[in-house]
Amino acid sequence: MVSGDKNISFNSAPEIEPEIIFPQDVQTINDEVKNSLFHAEQEVTYLLSIPAGERNEYNTIIRLEEILTKMDSSLLKYKALARLYPDKDLQSAAFMAAEKRNAFIRDIALNDDLYHLIKEVSPKSEYGRWLHAQEIKFFRVNGAGLTAEKRRELASLHLKLESLQNQHLKNIRENRSVTENIDILSETVILRNKIAALLGYPTWTDYIADLQGWEMNSTGISSLLNELTPLVKEWIQPLVAELLQKKQANNPEERFVYDYEVEPFIASLHRKSHPHERELSLPFHQVITRSLSLISCLLGVRTEQITDSSLYAPGVLLFRVSDEKTSETMGWFYLDLIDRAEKSGEWMTVMIAVDGSKEGGGGDVNLSGKPAPVFIVSGIVDESSGHPQFDKEDYTLLFHELGHVYTRILSVSGVSAQVPETLPVELTEASSHLFEYLAWTPEILCIMTAPDGLDSARKDCKTSEESAMNSPFSPKHLWSLGRDMTVSILEHQLMKTPGNISFGETYAGIFTEITGAKVTDEGEYLHGHPHFTGDNAGMYWIYPAGRLYGAMIYSKFADYGFFNQTTWYEFSKMILMPDGRGISAEDRMKRFLDTDNISIHEVKKRNSDLPVKIWTFIPDCIVRTKSLA
Repeated sequence: MVSGDKNISFNSAPEIEPEIIFPQDVQTINDEVKNSLFHAEQEVTYLLSIPAGERNEYNTIIRLEEILTKMDSSLLKYKALARLYPDKDLQSAAFMAAEKRNAFIRDIALNDDLYHLIKEVSPKSEYGRWLHAQEIKFFRVNGAGLTAEKRRELASLHLKLESLQNQHLKNIRENRSVTENIDILSETVILRNKIAALLGYPTWTDYIADLQGWEMNSTGISSLLNELTPLVKEWIQPLVAELLQKKQANNPEERFVYDYEVEPFIASLHRKSHPHERELSLPFHQVITRSLSLISCLLGVRTEQITDSSLYAPGVLLFRVSDEKTSETMGWFYLDLIDRAEKSGEWMTVMIAVDGSKEGGGGDVNLSGKPAPVFIVSGIVDESSGHPQFDKEDYTLLFHELGHVYTRILSVSGVSAQVPETLPVELTEASSHLFEYLAWTPEILCIMTAPDGLDSARKDCKTSEESAMNSPFSPKHLWSLGRDMTVSILEHQLMKTPGNISFGETYAGIFTEITGAKVTDEGEYLHGHPHFTGDNAGMYWIYPAGRLYGAMIYSKFADYGFFNQTTWYEFSKMILMPDGRGISAEDRMKRFLDTDNISIHEVKKRNSDLPVKIWTFIPDCIVRTKSLA
């Protein structure tokens, strides 16, 4: 039996670690911020002093990117550490550090001399032209070219928006009245649309789409949501209709199903069809070692724990992801899953740096020749039994976040061209949902739960009930899809609305249209989440799109086997790292599914009967993984 303590027995490489420090006192944090901003300011001043005749893409365009990247190698981490440091004073200092970093970026964006200097340089290389366009956009979305009066107005709007966002987060932490957050939401919607209009965008969503580099603007997102809506209704409404029939069997006068009745009904269906469902409680050690071993094997990478490294809190683990064949570093991630005072309980994956390492005394780069990205994967697992254990929700969330971090590392490192190629945002979410679904397949769940490794997984595993309940086409996931669709349409309407909107009434209308159920809470639960007012406002559409794309990818694995190396290779090369530039999410899906006419409507609900576990092929790296023995 694998023990359940916090110590991880894993391949290790103690001599290598990212070149990141985590100050453990307020003064050291303040000193790092002061020094980083001072050096960045000095570098910008020198850049501005270069005579016009001597300026070129290397000493201006590329140099500005290097200056800001170097600054962020020290300061970007503080936004995450403001929620993760093990001490209130450290969290407060980290919050102020992040604020100072953001203020410096705003000042850079409003520097007219720097803007015109960059604008006047004509880049010669492909990378220079790409970076030049990115930097001009950076200045433009922050107000370059506006009159002094409009700049002051823009700065005032951003300050008001930031203040309201912080107040909303405080209200959530303190469990304040929903009414207060409804008022904040209304104000932030108005402010966002004023900012967008001031910068020349029709809506806030158009502004965010340009800022984030999405393939679609607000019009494209509207079209996608319109395309998804009939499919989601087709899947969800029969479930609600079945519940109404059951209610009418007891009382023929019943006419409606209410929102609060659906989840208990789904639970009752599960209890009836799967009476022997087990409570899942897996040891911390077992889940971490097996999940990282499995994912690394399937994606063709190596994951090693870095011991004796600099950490920001007790219980945090550091891992290095490298190429299986060349051993070159592809990325890093800190895994932070142990509860502690003042730590945020939100599960998240955050990039904190693109940095060098101490390996060989030089900068560590990934396979594309660029600095390897560094992430934090954070969450909290249950420790009520005295040691950390993964319950069903924690187990699912772990795979979801590992899907994020591994696909982001691969999609960045796999691009050999000098010009970066970004994984479409909906496929980033699709990949994390794919891993969430894969976690509950009979094959993977058997390996994760088997007490004695692969042999017992093959012979003795009984996971069909848990797998059936958690497939992407289960009633539970379909109901989640319906709610995500409702929220996406609501948010999209909010972001396009120039004035006040009746939140509860609008939510109720959309919810009933999508699901067929009547609303009782008018979406009040949404005001306890920062999506609508936080940094991700305008982005909720990626969740239903991600769920559906993830289900489509999952379907191919279900057809060919969840351990099929050819399918995993195709996933890496056609979804994450395709050859060519500017390949859309839809075109990547076409290639992966080998069809010329891929449509989101082609996703069909599969038979609820689970396939027999496909043990005919197991990759060698799973068989030989010591942590599964």
